[in-house]
Amino acid sequence: MPLSVPDIDDRTYEQLVAEARTLIPKNFPVWTDHNPSDPGITLLELFAFLMEAGIYQINRVPEQSLEHFAGLMGIKRQQGEEIEQMLCRAMKVLTEKSRAITTEDMIYLIQQPGIFYDTTTALKLKYFAGTPVCDMEVSEIIGSISVWHDDGSKTLEISMEAGKRLFEGDVILFDDKGRLECAVVERAVYGVKTTTVVLKTSTYFNHGKKAKIRKIISPMDPCKSSLAVAVKQGEKGIVLKNAMDAKRSYVFRVGMPDSCDYLCVNEVNISRVAVESKKDFVNLIIVPYSDTEATPQPSDDLRQKVFEYIRSICPVSTRIRVNKPEYEDICIHICAVRERGSIIDKGMLRSNIHEAVRDFLNPLPDNAGGKGWEFGRTVYRSELYRIIEDVKGVDHVKQLLLKKGSVPSFNKECDRLVNEICLTTSTSLVRVGDEAVSIEVIDE
Repeated sequence: MPLSVPDIDDRTYEQLVAEARTLIPKNFPVWTDHNPSDPGITLLELFAFLMEAGIYQINRVPEQSLEHFAGLMGIKRQQGEEIEQMLCRAMKVLTEKSRAITTEDMIYLIQQPGIFYDTTTALKLKYFAGTPVCDMEVSEIIGSISVWHDDGSKTLEISMEAGKRLFEGDVILFDDKGRLECAVVERAVYGVKTTTVVLKTSTYFNHGKKAKIRKIISPMDPCKSSLAVAVKQGEKGIVLKNAMDAKRSYVFRVGMPDSCDYLCVNEVNISRVAVESKKDFVNLIIVPYSDTEATPQPSDDLRQKVFEYIRSICPVSTRIRVNKPEYEDICIHICAVRERGSIIDKGMLRSNIHEAVRDFLNPLPDNAGGKGWEFGRTVYRSELYRIIEDVKGVDHVKQLLLKKGSVPSFNKECDRLVNEICLTTSTSLVRVGDEAVSIEVIDE
């Protein structure tokens, strides 16, 4: 709980003048003229005004203190910058989520795009025309960041190694604890101890001090590389992701002067996350995004990457486990009555009902804004009635049977009494196979 800030500015000018007047008879009994025209009263009012102004200044936090507070977050006030602008930048940094303290923080940070990538050998894959290919060679370390300005000025101070130089148009690579990024040099001004480097564009990451600087030896197109965001994969491998390019797969050759490798990198987004707070650890259930699988499972490599990422941004005492989701199969039999006079074909109506039920129970988010079936949520017969009867062309549902399992064989006497299907755990999801929904459309 934060400490309450005391209000020192609790005295007004009128209160100070009145208090001073009451002290005159006690300390100066011979002073009997207390009219406003008296010179002593004039001085008294002047001192009350100065005291009120002093109390007001004491009650305010001075700008120098505000600059020190902002400096704790790495924000430095620029020459001629208003204090309010500096505080706005500091508040932006303060409100950005970068640490996983609560379960909501974990879910938010894991689901951010551009965090996890799946890497495979490019020589074993086939590519279509237009696939971005990056071919570059990286030098040894030429320097490290001495001062990093995060105000969007694209200026930094670099401590250069002996004999190393940078020129306009050079492409440099920031190696900041696994966060790799390319940028193009606009100009470099050499000083006594450091070199001031101005970049053509702002960087994606805020690189800290001591981040290593390398130079791209192979020529690259500055127009394409100036907006590049790079992500490290393993010991070597860099993904160049142009901000104007919507593609999510990249083939590239990259390596140090003594070795190189061909890799293919595909961005992997986490579509669903469930967090269980156990007695001794925090259990994370992740569901990767997939446009081909209805019930995707994360690979062991992806689970390890998520573990390492969360472990690096959560408190030291937090124990993390990353697991796969559990899918529980259910079967549904539907007998729907078609509306009288409906021109919709029975086959089309059957397909529409099947699609509505699958979308309703889909564990993955959809493009229409659906967030996917909630972890551990019970499947209710009443909700299925509503979903089916909302399909255009359906008059009503004559029969609806539910059962747990993947075999679509029903006992009509027993299964018709099932009003809900409860999932086993709070982190389970529903799986409805292609053959698990049987639909019959009749006319009455």
